[in-house]
Amino acid sequence: MASSNQAQKSVRFKDTVNAEKPGDLLASIKKYFASSKFSDLTIHTLDQDLKVHRLVVCGQSEYFSRLYEGEWLESGMNEIDLKVDDPRAIEAMFHFMYGYEYDSSDSDQGRASPMLFAVKVYQVADKYQVPQLKDRAREKFKSIVETCWQTDDFPVAIEEAYKRTIKEDRSLRDIL
Repeated sequence: MASSNQAQKSVRFKDTVNAEKPGDLLASIKKYFASSKFSDLTIHTLDQDLKVHRLVVCGQSEYFSRLYEGEWLESGMNEIDLKVDDPRAIEAMFHFMYGYEYDSSDSDQGRASPMLFAVKVYQVADKYQVPQLKDRAREKFKSIVETCWQTDDFPVAIEEAYKRTIKEDRSLRDIL
């Protein structure tokens, strides 16, 4: 989990697991994201360190799974730098893996554009091969575009959707 001074920079996440019952695996996984208990992997972003669990991460990401199955330098390491990606999108990816729903309404820079944030999350989900998050980001993008296409950030969202996805990936482009 991020340290307390970094928590202010966090994107707001909504609870998606209703009530914790003894033995409830999903609730337990969510609870362990909020602590470093049993964590065996540290993800470094530009502005925070996330203590996560390989089982949770590798079970949902082909990228991370292959990283730890192969003969890579990182395979034996317990730390990964993801400093080239948007830190809020990376944070959203890991929160999603732990059962949280993300939204872009709160960050240290004020309200982030939901359209642009959905594009960034989609790109991160594609890059790190998290198909369920990619689908969720696409759903959010579609919903936001349908209601907010007349906003000032729509042209920027179009540009970002084309810039951040490969030509063959039409998922966001077809929405536009």
